[in-house]
Amino acid sequence: MHARPVGSRGLRPSERLLRADGQTVRLFGYVVGQQEPASDRFYLSPVPLVMSEHADGEADDLPPATVVVLLSTAGSARPMPGRRIGLVGTLQVGRFEHADGRISWVRLQLPPAAPVDSSLPAAASGTAVSRSRSQGAAP
Repeated sequence: MHARPVGSRGLRPSERLLRADGQTVRLFGYVVGQQEPASDRFYLSPVPLVMSEHADGEADDLPPATVVVLLSTAGSARPMPGRRIGLVGTLQVGRFEHADGRISWVRLQLPPAAPVDSSLPAAASGTAVSRSRSQGAAP
């Protein structure tokens, strides 16, 4: 997701990630557990983890490859935390401030009634980005 090596100015998006902006993509990762989940989004991480909002406040340690998954309807059903899942949606890259003040740099907008692929092997890890077959990508 990010260009390597990390330079003196910190992380910056990779060319591949920037090219995928606005495209339909399939992402795989783990649903982040939250004590106080927002009604309109959840987080997808390359590793299983749980946020401790009560103890840590905004000082969470989410990996840089964490993606904010935007639900099409606030309050929509969300997958179980800790599970590795696959999602298809429209990738959004760039700084965005949510209504509660949180900033995100990479988001996946889910379409209405988006299916969640929870049949993925638990041994695989990482948040992977691939273009959907409808965009001409290889399987």
